[in-house]
Amino acid sequence: MTEQSQRSILVVESDPFDLSDMVRLLERAGYRVATAAAFAEAKHLLASGSPDLLITGLRLGPYNGLHLVLRSRTDHPTMAAIVVSRFADPVLEAEAHRQHADYLLRPMPDDDFLGAIDRSLYPHGHSTADLHSSAPIQP
Repeated sequence: MTEQSQRSILVVESDPFDLSDMVRLLERAGYRVATAAAFAEAKHLLASGSPDLLITGLRLGPYNGLHLVLRSRTDHPTMAAIVVSRFADPVLEAEAHRQHADYLLRPMPDDDFLGAIDRSLYPHGHSTADLHSSAPIQP
């Protein structure tokens, strides 16, 4: 079992194409993925579980991904979070960082997206790549 398969990610995205693209990529990388297409559904999933990472689109109907990150901090203060948007907005990016969330612009290359996820899950430099690339310890 890989370390990724032990990590759970909740992906919240109202656009079905973006949601399926992210889920496909994350599952192929070995992560356990749960999904929600709306704010209320995501709130329910967060109330019933504790993912390691929340990836949320910015636009979620009357609410946005920043609202979701803010509301999730009460029950999940150490959960990593990434807000994904198709629009560069320095004000929203600054707000995301105030909430200890990364702000990513899509589309982006898959390797860059997975790298951002790795940095969010392993903020102190420990990564799954480090685990697999290290040489065996010799006696």
